[in-house]
Amino acid sequence: MCTVQKNTSCTPLEECTAQWQKNTPENVAEASATAYFFADCLQKILDVPVGILISDWGGTPIESWMDKETMRRFPEFDLAFLDTPGADYNAFMPCTLYNAMVSPVIPYTSKGFLWYQGEANRGRADQYGRLMQAYVDMMREKWGNDNMPFYYVQIAPFNYAGPDDIQGALLREAQMKCLETIPHSGMAVTLDIGDYNCIHPAKKAEVGRRLAYMALVHDYGLKGINPDTPVYKSMEAGRNKTTVYFKVGGTGLAPLGHELTGFEVAGADRIFHPATAYVSGYDTVEVYCDAVPEAVAVRYCFKDVVQPSLYNGFGIPASSFRTDSW
Repeated sequence: MCTVQKNTSCTPLEECTAQWQKNTPENVAEASATAYFFADCLQKILDVPVGILISDWGGTPIESWMDKETMRRFPEFDLAFLDTPGADYNAFMPCTLYNAMVSPVIPYTSKGFLWYQGEANRGRADQYGRLMQAYVDMMREKWGNDNMPFYYVQIAPFNYAGPDDIQGALLREAQMKCLETIPHSGMAVTLDIGDYNCIHPAKKAEVGRRLAYMALVHDYGLKGINPDTPVYKSMEAGRNKTTVYFKVGGTGLAPLGHELTGFEVAGADRIFHPATAYVSGYDTVEVYCDAVPEAVAVRYCFKDVVQPSLYNGFGIPASSFRTDSW
């Protein structure tokens, strides 16, 4: 494993401070836990050496990791400081981390990308989806591979501004939509392993394994596992019952026979009420709510603090979603 030393720059650099290290307890303690568990899972199953090149800086926004040429497509960002000698800048400003911590390692031979970021862009969900797509296009162009796998982590639940706040849910929604706009991508959902009182949940081993499952199936040809999160597809409203359809692999949705938590429905008044829900088929969930005889919208875990309950047959949690856009 090799971790690039934290640094910032207003101009792209050609060199950085980094050193390849052996997989020892002492070195692992200083490395990205998610990346380590990802690589550990791959190595054990593939039985080949695996290297991870880590460039990270916690709490930073996505625009810090993008180059100036890409950021020029987003006029809402002021890039004047990049061309101003002596200007003040930091790791939370556009391009500064790309210049110092990504530019020097281009185009180091790599199999694919892992991405675990998002909290710092909470409150700008609509913009984030556009930024993330541009970021992936940029990275694939730099590495000269339009099909380079890109696997990312959906942010975990956290009590940002109260249990009913939805800014985190909106960012998760933007990340979910990127599955449609970014080809050769996959999303590790962490809805079930968040920590409402800690923005950095401790179960990094599970996050790493979920990322590894996607790489093993989609890039190394491993059979018998469905690593992809169930994603909302459509809904069909009826009298006192709403059927929700999902994109899900052949093993279908789970758990069968258990009441699901986290579902809400709303009528024409746009007021959401808790609902009862059950898995009713391999790709369907039936939702009931006596308070809303004519449902027009369904939401699942669309808050910052949630109790998820829906998975695929291999225990991969479904993403939070909403059918409305209110």
